[in-house]
Amino acid sequence: MEQTNKKGFSGFAIAMTYVGTVIGAGFASGQELFQFFGAFGIYGVIGTIIAGALFSFLGVACMLTARNLKNGDYEKVVSPDNAIVKGAFNFVITFFSFGVMVIMFAGTGSLFASLTGLSPTIGAALMIIITVVVVLISSEAALNSFSIIVPVMVAIGVIVAIVAFSNGTDTLMDAPMHIERGAAGNWILSALLYVSFNTICAICVLAPMGFEARSRKDAKLGGILGGVTLGGLAMFIVLGIVTNQTEMLTNDMPMYAVAVSINKYLGWAYAFMLLGAMFTTAAGLLFGLVERLGSYENLPLAKNRRAVVLIIAVLGLLGSLVGFTTLVGTVYPATGYIGFVIIATLCYNYFKSFKLRKEEGKTQDEA
Repeated sequence: MEQTNKKGFSGFAIAMTYVGTVIGAGFASGQELFQFFGAFGIYGVIGTIIAGALFSFLGVACMLTARNLKNGDYEKVVSPDNAIVKGAFNFVITFFSFGVMVIMFAGTGSLFASLTGLSPTIGAALMIIITVVVVLISSEAALNSFSIIVPVMVAIGVIVAIVAFSNGTDTLMDAPMHIERGAAGNWILSALLYVSFNTICAICVLAPMGFEARSRKDAKLGGILGGVTLGGLAMFIVLGIVTNQTEMLTNDMPMYAVAVSINKYLGWAYAFMLLGAMFTTAAGLLFGLVERLGSYENLPLAKNRRAVVLIIAVLGLLGSLVGFTTLVGTVYPATGYIGFVIIATLCYNYFKSFKLRKEEGKTQDEA
């Protein structure tokens, strides 16, 4: 029977970090949810239910694989036993995790410009400074803070989405579809792409958290609760999206625009949620990147945590200059297609790791 690590992450902390890592700028703003789900009308709503179920399974698979292998390195959790393929996978996960972190900074800049009328670069720089400071002070404390921040964000998101749905000018069943604006040619593929690219980024955080979880039960609870929360919040926001088509087609931050049009206080609340969502995703990904790069013995400066964080931050600021909507529309779909291969190997390693665990005689608490 596996021993419980009292100092590890609880199931709730894992779930909230999972949600916080995925929720990000595009998710909370409605921009990526429109492209991957809302563009398909009522079928997009069905797609969010499928996505939630897949998030739960893949979250559990990632964390239990890490525990079975006794290693929180995401490269070992998802890569096959081939040096070339392993190197390619590691590059893809690291590159796109960095890309999504950049999107968080760009999203902050876009929202900052909407709120203040100032340059988006100033907003992006402020978010980078806050994220860097928090991660440098204590990565574990930053992730544990998600247990407080994320539930508040989810509650605000659900409330605004329900109000938006109630005040929408389009009806759910007859809402127009905009397949040309969708991330893929049909709603099923689009939903799968959405899960795929988000899983690639979440792996950076889930693998070390699963390995450091208090117990296998906490790892499983975190994956399931996190996936259900992500799917449920996505469904509520998509309901708000399909009944407010005009704002979806004309704004970088469509759900924020809807909230402001209904009530200025609701707009401020949603702005707070967006900023929280962008911070949690950026902090989670920065934590994952620093942990991964720190494992390279021969990489210059790899063991200098402060230097690694600062270098990533500067590169993130430069990347954010590309623009929020452009980044969402290019980085996410590309990552999704590549992610199908990585998810396939994750599932293979998941079942293979249980066979290894069984051979070691540890079968009492298998999933």
